[in-house]
Amino acid sequence: MVLINTAIVGFSEELAFRGVLWGAARKALSFWPAFLLVTLAFGSVHVFNAVLTGELAGAGVQALNAFMSGGAYLAIRIRTRSIIPIMVIHAVWDFVVFLVGSGADKAAAPDPDLLQQQLTFGLILTGPLFLYGLWLVRSESVRAGWRDDGAQPPAHPAGET
Repeated sequence: MVLINTAIVGFSEELAFRGVLWGAARKALSFWPAFLLVTLAFGSVHVFNAVLTGELAGAGVQALNAFMSGGAYLAIRIRTRSIIPIMVIHAVWDFVVFLVGSGADKAAAPDPDLLQQQLTFGLILTGPLFLYGLWLVRSESVRAGWRDDGAQPPAHPAGET
């Protein structure tokens, strides 16, 4: 049941953000504003998890991590010119995060350092993903063809992939 749920969340979030929103943004804006808009939107909707949990600070940490992973997801979507690989990656990521988080002892006294631990652990995991995403879209040749997913990827200069 968890696998099905995380797959649905991963697929639907990717369809909404890296599918529909990215499709509109890439037609209306230049590359970096479109990239930032989609990435910020993905991060910011995770703040609404505070409604479910009652923990605004925790939802803020989750939003920051979603912003950074969302940047990597969008870069992978741009580089592969397909939404399918990132739908799968997102679903697997959510499944693993759920499994890791499900081992926590909910009856134990709240740890006052939990928020700091979540922030640190999240940055360790998603920070490199975000930097990798920026590295993926560093090339002008990649950004030159970003508006047309149906086109073949442009040839990269020697030594650049």
